[in-house]
Amino acid sequence: EWELKVDDFASYAIGPDQFLVGFYSSRPDFKGFVRAASSQLRAANAALTNAVFLGEKPVVAIDVAKEVDALDVQAKALGVSQHHDAITSSQRRHVHRDYIKQLSIGQAAVDSSISRVVAATIASKNNTQQNANMPALVTCPYLNESTCAASTTADGVTVIVFQNPTAQPMVAVPVKIPVGGKVTVKDPHNRVVESQSLPAWPASAFVHNETLHDPSPTVAFLVTVPPLGTASYFIEHSKLTPLAAAPATRPWPAASTQSAPLVLDNGIVKAQFDATTGLLQSITKAGVTVNVTQNLMYYRASDGSPGPNNPYASQGAGGSGNYIFQPDGATTYVFGKPVVSHVQGSVVSEVRHVFVEKSIEQVFRLYNGSDTLEIEYRLGPIDISDGKGKEIISHFGTDIASGDFWSSDVNGMQIDQRKRDTRATLYPGGPEYFNQTDKVAGNYFAANTQAYLSDASGRRFTVLIDRSEGATSMASGKLELMVHRRLAHGCRWGMCEANPDEGGAMEKAGLNDTLGAEVVVKHWLSVDLEDAETGASNAVTRQRARGLNYPPSALFGHATSVGGWPYLTTTSPLAANLPESIELTTFQVVEDGSVIMRLTHIYSKGEHTVFSTPTTVDICQVFGASLCRRLLRGGPDSFVEMSAAGDVPLASVERLAWKVKGEAEPQPRALPYVPPVSGETMPVVIEPMDTRTFRLVL
Repeated sequence: EWELKVDDFASYAIGPDQFLVGFYSSRPDFKGFVRAASSQLRAANAALTNAVFLGEKPVVAIDVAKEVDALDVQAKALGVSQHHDAITSSQRRHVHRDYIKQLSIGQAAVDSSISRVVAATIASKNNTQQNANMPALVTCPYLNESTCAASTTADGVTVIVFQNPTAQPMVAVPVKIPVGGKVTVKDPHNRVVESQSLPAWPASAFVHNETLHDPSPTVAFLVTVPPLGTASYFIEHSKLTPLAAAPATRPWPAASTQSAPLVLDNGIVKAQFDATTGLLQSITKAGVTVNVTQNLMYYRASDGSPGPNNPYASQGAGGSGNYIFQPDGATTYVFGKPVVSHVQGSVVSEVRHVFVEKSIEQVFRLYNGSDTLEIEYRLGPIDISDGKGKEIISHFGTDIASGDFWSSDVNGMQIDQRKRDTRATLYPGGPEYFNQTDKVAGNYFAANTQAYLSDASGRRFTVLIDRSEGATSMASGKLELMVHRRLAHGCRWGMCEANPDEGGAMEKAGLNDTLGAEVVVKHWLSVDLEDAETGASNAVTRQRARGLNYPPSALFGHATSVGGWPYLTTTSPLAANLPESIELTTFQVVEDGSVIMRLTHIYSKGEHTVFSTPTTVDICQVFGASLCRRLLRGGPDSFVEMSAAGDVPLASVERLAWKVKGEAEPQPRALPYVPPVSGETMPVVIEPMDTRTFRLVL
């Protein structure tokens, strides 16, 4: 008999004051790169599979084998990058740079592939006739720096083809595109859409990239893209009206002239900022208000020196490092008083903070129609000239009576409740076996898509994140997430080496390299009222997390005029939307020409009265009757359920049967039902928090 463990093993330590929780936030540039590259690869796979499979005939101009090989370059790089000594950034400088190099090579391959495939798709007519001149499409890899040559130096019309990487419709999704002057934006139907010019952000250029990019002003607008499909938007440039450096910005009034707080209000969310400091005060949505303050702060990293804040130095507690977060005490330090300005407009309103350190900035954005308040941070290079490593947190103080509890997700799906100074069951002694030696680091846990606070009244404050970060609640109503860290010491376990950037001198810290010193990180803040009966707040946060982490991919082309673009302006490959609870995790052509399809139920049992139930997906209804007719022609082996890895049929997998203590004898495993291949209906049932993998052969 085996006892059933239903909680996790995190977080853990290898000795007193040696909590392996620093790697949750180490090198956030790399963590963000992996997340963004995964989304782009998903979009490219979807574009290729759409073109090859979701029609009676494949698009004639696409070399499938060539594109599969190109996408496989990034698939392999991402596989290596998510090794536990890669994504954690617990490696030496040259290894870290090699990971980035391999991802960059893969990114170039993906960008080239998706550009070719989407160009061929929008140039096709019924997949059989090909426009003689396919559009030349390119990507802009520096959009997070507000830089894009394809949209800032263009004459005439910049065409942006947005590719939806998900099987859910994207409706009124905000985008910001760098531009060089006044512009007019039109939708796929040649209708003018509401747009807004914004001054450049970040305010200062990045200084440690291989190519220096001065941020450009941007134009913000909302786009709608069909599931797995494309939508083309047009930016008409005006040669006569260059964009001013900061056209819509107004400095924050001095305290003597500011009589009331500034309010950002889009009719759904209202965010209030203090009249004197410009700092966030509260967020209100649907009649629910949470008083919430936000500050960028930092812990000073311990260098391992013996002292009152490191009583275990003799036992090997050697300070912060790539793996370990060990603060030099529980004190947090604030990055001075920011210079505040704000932008108000019809698409988005902003409050901008630039701190005295100049390399630390943040901007609050509230888009028209959005139910979340966005914060985007520009962090670094972090100043450690005082010899002190700094671990930067975004700290939220709320009036939510959360007590000792907060919650975060452990893997993008399962959400676990955390309790301060407590560990999950691990040894026969239970949680009391845990010996808390560091009140700060010992309470840090991983968050991968979200962390939140809630109280008995049902109010909930959620922070959605765009990469994995360490998170904790140090007191009731408090929530903090570590967004960056740079160390002055910490060469444990061979993490340091001779630094070629400093003449070969030996490093003093494994997290003090200039590559990755600057990073752009994004949070979405939401206020909700938990419904104990329906679980509505969990539903909306899971769906929002999908929107944050899988934005539309943007491909740029050029036309002399909107009417001069002779290609399809929308493509909509699906016959119907997937149910809201289901995610198309994989839709990929593999080497033998077959397709791997993974369908994932994103809710847990009991989490929501509607979404947490078994969900039926009719393959024919969603992916189209033409696909099912092609499967029918292929016979019964054209649609087979596979193991999770997709390498062997599920029916051939034999698993051990475990007897759980206190439960009945295990019964022989029943295989899930796979519908017979049909040209009309093929219903597949997905259980909560389950993934089913299928191989399609056409």
